[in-house]
Amino acid sequence: MAACTGSPPDSGSDSSLEAGSDYGEVELDGAVIAYESLGSPDDETVLLIAGTGMQLIDWPTELVEALVDQGYRVVRFDNRDVGLTTVFAEVEPLDEAAIGDALETGEPPPVPYTFDDMAEDALGVLDALDVQRAHVVGLSMGGAIAQLIAIDTPERVRSLTLLAADSGNPELPPIDPEAFADMPPGPRPTDREGFIDRRVAEEQALTGAGYQTDEAELRAAVLRAVERAYDPAALARQEVMSLVGHLASADYRFANLESIDLPTVVVQGDDDPLVPVEAAYDIEARIPDSELRVIPGLGHQVPVEVVPDVVDAIVTVAARASET
Repeated sequence: MAACTGSPPDSGSDSSLEAGSDYGEVELDGAVIAYESLGSPDDETVLLIAGTGMQLIDWPTELVEALVDQGYRVVRFDNRDVGLTTVFAEVEPLDEAAIGDALETGEPPPVPYTFDDMAEDALGVLDALDVQRAHVVGLSMGGAIAQLIAIDTPERVRSLTLLAADSGNPELPPIDPEAFADMPPGPRPTDREGFIDRRVAEEQALTGAGYQTDEAELRAAVLRAVERAYDPAALARQEVMSLVGHLASADYRFANLESIDLPTVVVQGDDDPLVPVEAAYDIEARIPDSELRVIPGLGHQVPVEVVPDVVDAIVTVAARASET
């Protein structure tokens, strides 16, 4: 299974942000979450919730800098089993047959954590920083988690931005298998170089036709993440957990999108091999106060070229929230 990362190729390190950064950890019931806060604590907070396999440093530096320059505090964090957050290495191997049976019968799947737990993690980070309400931005898996936060705890959300997020509608087109036809066969390589090669191939598969990225840039971004945290087993586990989380939460999210009474913007590429553009139209049709922005040629990533579009979407919906 290809990683639903959305990990954007980054044009450089985060050194320009270091002076205004506050790194920390928050200990919750199920995990210790590593986070970073950038910008003034006196400003409204933008909370970035990452996609599968995506470390906090994988958000484009340009995106974070632009939001800080616009007068927002930006908080990003590592999800469970990624980066410097708790890795669930001690859990029993996932029983895929039992998970499948549970999903078919509607029973809770036998997994170490769920999207609900990950939503609580995000709120726990806000609690640790004394943030009561935030502009919540979710990418891919993070978009599903952001939906759950908006549905279950709307009082914690000022505005909602969903990037490459599915709607939970089971009738939408499936993943495009042709996009991943050239992926290396078999399990993920356990050697470091093989792991990097695999990740680069995944990123290439996720790139839309209109935003092809130089392989050297992709490799540099993957290498930077690997140097920060390297754990192929944890990534593989989170990939399974993400798939289970999407399936287990799909009916609930889809049925409750209409209950989201928050300024919302949906940003989606029309060349996304994982999330069809129809999902974005689905979300926009069901969330009452929502706006849809479709970017031609964009895949399942946030390349540097579209950062101005994404920043404008976040800032515009945040301004709408301030007017209400």
